[in-house]
Amino acid sequence: MDKTTLVDVDLEAGRAIVNALEARGFVIDVAAWLQDDETGVWQLAISSPDGGQIGSRPIYAAILELLPALSISELDLSDFYVAGPNQHIVRDLKRRVGTDDGLHDIRFELLSVGNRLYRSARIYRVRGDAIGHDARVRVKATGQSGTVQGVIDTPAGPRYLVLYDRDPDDLRRLDGAPRPPAG
Repeated sequence: MDKTTLVDVDLEAGRAIVNALEARGFVIDVAAWLQDDETGVWQLAISSPDGGQIGSRPIYAAILELLPALSISELDLSDFYVAGPNQHIVRDLKRRVGTDDGLHDIRFELLSVGNRLYRSARIYRVRGDAIGHDARVRVKATGQSGTVQGVIDTPAGPRYLVLYDRDPDDLRRLDGAPRPPAG
């Protein structure tokens, strides 16, 4: 269908598909809408850790059955990309983004994964083995996105040193003079 605009109904439909796939017994560890930078087309990328053994065909077949069963007419099979667990896109997403088991709505702009640039991304879930160095995260306390620069093991569990992404306000000058240092 070459979806170039992603609206709320698409986000809800994608969430419903992921939930229905899991209800059918598929383990979904990656689910993210990705907009190709060159074409502007959105696709829902889905991956299962079992995909290396079962392949993508059973997941595509389940999606094909679920679309009419869930009365989702805005999407068709071309709006989905089922990736194997060892494909570059999945491995890169797991290195850069980490979520828990829930379905989220995390936005990214200009995300480079799998040797491709994506203009925009809406992440439902990227469940990795562990959050490590260079992982892309969103800090719950502040809501800011950043990159993990270090992991410190403590008795209470791992603590993460996160370098926040710069905000345009961080770069803005005051009256033509550099901002005074904070802290």
